[in-house]
Amino acid sequence: MRRSVLIACVATAAISILLLATPLLINIRQTLERQEYGIMQYYAERVQVLLNDPKYLSNTLNIIQNDEIMRYQLFAGDHLVIAAGADHLANKTLPLDDVHTASQGKVGRFRANGVIGVTVPLRGSDQKLRVLRSDHLLRQQLATNTFMVLGLASLAILAAGVTGILVARRITKPLYSLEDTAIQLGEGNFTARAEPTGAPEIDTLAAALNTTAERLSTTLERQRQFNADASHQLKTPLTALRLNLEALEFTDADATLVEAALKEVDRLDATIQETLALADMPQGDQLIDLRELIEDRMPGWRTLAEAQGRTIEVLIQDHPMIRARPAAINQALQVLVDNALEHGKGGIVIEVDDMKSNLDASWTRLTVTDEGDGFKEGFTLGRGLRLARSLVQAEGGRLRLGDGPTACILVPSMSSDDALLARAAQAHHSPSKWRLMVPKSGE
Repeated sequence: MRRSVLIACVATAAISILLLATPLLINIRQTLERQEYGIMQYYAERVQVLLNDPKYLSNTLNIIQNDEIMRYQLFAGDHLVIAAGADHLANKTLPLDDVHTASQGKVGRFRANGVIGVTVPLRGSDQKLRVLRSDHLLRQQLATNTFMVLGLASLAILAAGVTGILVARRITKPLYSLEDTAIQLGEGNFTARAEPTGAPEIDTLAAALNTTAERLSTTLERQRQFNADASHQLKTPLTALRLNLEALEFTDADATLVEAALKEVDRLDATIQETLALADMPQGDQLIDLRELIEDRMPGWRTLAEAQGRTIEVLIQDHPMIRARPAAINQALQVLVDNALEHGKGGIVIEVDDMKSNLDASWTRLTVTDEGDGFKEGFTLGRGLRLARSLVQAEGGRLRLGDGPTACILVPSMSSDDALLARAAQAHHSPSKWRLMVPKSGE
């Protein structure tokens, strides 16, 4: 914006100066030429008077002969009768328009080939007297005045540029402050407030931003309180259910069924925690080790698959890490596995590999494949798949469906340097917690 304000000020000044300087230069040129023509006409009329007076005729002719600045020409009709003075102008090719004008009883003027001249008719005859002089002095005056005008114009444009910089800084400084406040709000710092600047329009915007920040802060606090209350309310019956199931282990109840029920309770508890975590704003970069994430969920998935007489296999080519919310990736992957268990057939394969896009961007691909018929043409996303898509898109990824019995999650890969820092952070923090690793500043 500073550049735009500066360009606007300089452009406005330049256009204004151009509109002023152009007619000014034209007027200066015309004024200097009229002044020069006036001087030449004065000399011509003076010589005419002296030539008509017998007392001054001889002396006047002598002055004309020795004049090194002006040249005098006497015409009869269009024919040059006599010429004297300023020999350096003798060989100049000059027009005769001024002579024709003088033949009509008027004063003729011309400027050509570096010469300026005036022709006057002689009284009492049909002869004309032409006085010539180099226009060197006139050109010097024109150049000097033009230089002065252009110099003043340059100074004016420079002043406009300095003024534009000062104005741009005055205007954009409070805007940059608003931008900084908005960035802090976007990063979750709802205590950030925009300071008043003294500019009514910007202060109105700052007040609106502060009001929004206050409302967001209140809403977030209510949401956090709700999440805490919901977590407490949900954990209480789950804890009671777990205790009851554990008590069944000391009865004649089928141990296999009790163990399966306990696993479902664990799964439900994890799902509740992840769902509540998705409602919270992310704090810092969250780094996920996909191998540990998948292996942590595999026992529950294998139990569900074995209950249907099916198998589930994991293929991971390397040890990938991505930057995303673990709860979002976990829930999206859970939806794809549940979809394969419910609608698919045969064995299920979860594969993790890298993929390059047409723009050379690197993606980490999580693929869930089964041996069923796959997604039929024109299928409609169910609630679970819509949830998975929105969760993945919120992390900057993509959900691809419809390529046979294959569902694919694409998440932007981390660079090798980022992955190295992430592993260092993982080793520095608790290695058993894949769900959230927040590296310290500078790591």
